[in-house]
Amino acid sequence: VVSDAGTYCVFVRNAYGCDRAFVTVVIRQRASSDNLISDWTYPMDDLAISVVDRNYKSVPDRIPSEPNTVDGGNNWVSLAWPKPDSQAKAPILAYKVESWLLGKEGGARWTELGITPRNSFDAFNLKQGEEYHFRVTPRNRYGWGESVQTSTPIGIGLAGDRPEFVEILPGQLKVLVGETATLCCSFKGNPIPEIMWMKNGHEVEEEANRVTIELGGNSTSLQINNINNDDEGRYSCEATNIHGRSSTYSRMAVITDRQIWAADAKLKRERSAGANGDYPPQFTMRLRDRRVQATYPVRLTCQVIGSPSPIVTWFKNGEDVILDSRHSTSQDEYFHTLEIAPTTLEDGGVYEAMARNGCGAISCRCNLVVDKGIRAYIAPEFCCGFEPLYRVCEGMSKPIYKI
Repeated sequence: VVSDAGTYCVFVRNAYGCDRAFVTVVIRQRASSDNLISDWTYPMDDLAISVVDRNYKSVPDRIPSEPNTVDGGNNWVSLAWPKPDSQAKAPILAYKVESWLLGKEGGARWTELGITPRNSFDAFNLKQGEEYHFRVTPRNRYGWGESVQTSTPIGIGLAGDRPEFVEILPGQLKVLVGETATLCCSFKGNPIPEIMWMKNGHEVEEEANRVTIELGGNSTSLQINNINNDDEGRYSCEATNIHGRSSTYSRMAVITDRQIWAADAKLKRERSAGANGDYPPQFTMRLRDRRVQATYPVRLTCQVIGSPSPIVTWFKNGEDVILDSRHSTSQDEYFHTLEIAPTTLEDGGVYEAMARNGCGAISCRCNLVVDKGIRAYIAPEFCCGFEPLYRVCEGMSKPIYKI
């Protein structure tokens, strides 16, 4: 009957979330001289429309910038990317990571490497000497968002060095409206990386007498004169060569109250009063959460400065990390690394790096997840939904709906 028309829904649920499938039942009515209507009517109540609209709007936003290579070897790379900025959407459940092998052996297709609940991924078993593109797609309970891929191919195990920032951008820069803001950083890599400045995911364009970009040797700077409220945002400098891409970020805040600006500047001067002499350790790059599949290696790296040079100690769940055949530490200038190879399920936990010198101590932490496979993190989803129309004749047995 006509009242049976509407939108029907089926839910499927497990411990990690739920998914649902919809089907709309349409009742066809023929027009008559007494009831002039169109041959087909599509009853669609407000609830059905709002459900479709809500599901569409809840798909996660794309990640703000393309994936970066933060480490690599002869047949593997470690990728990382920023999380989507939007807080209005449902939480991200996972990211799908895919690769595209360039050349005739690639097969001209994207190959799924895995799915991770964190915004980082270690890709193993790649072909040494080949070039790859990588793309990342976020997912929440309502579906997959838009994919973002690398703009330039990444070489695996090639001679040279991937880009790396020696001097990074400040995490936050506060600038008084009408003043001049300058962002500076330095980098290294072989071959020499190409540099691009971005604002909120879009390339920064120079403006005569206001916005200028300078590049000299292994240093680059972005200068903005006569700052206004529109200049506020998330800035990044990206360095790219054949071995990968590296980024450093800074969020610029425009201050309109001069008294607030003066108080903040005074606090900075007091903090840096002893910068020319001894000063306590400071992390310029903190540990980041990692996930790895058991038997694969993992590296936990941080960057710390201080005078005199601080000593870094590693802890797991509050206890000292015992160095053995699987656990080793290394230092490269200001970078300190704990490597675990191969990993076991028992290696998962909270890791802490404590830097200490005669002026004080500071620590940072990260979570390491070691598991047997990532598929268990994904909420259920329908691979095949309802057919758009089911036709039943009087006297037939009850239909079976398969999904």
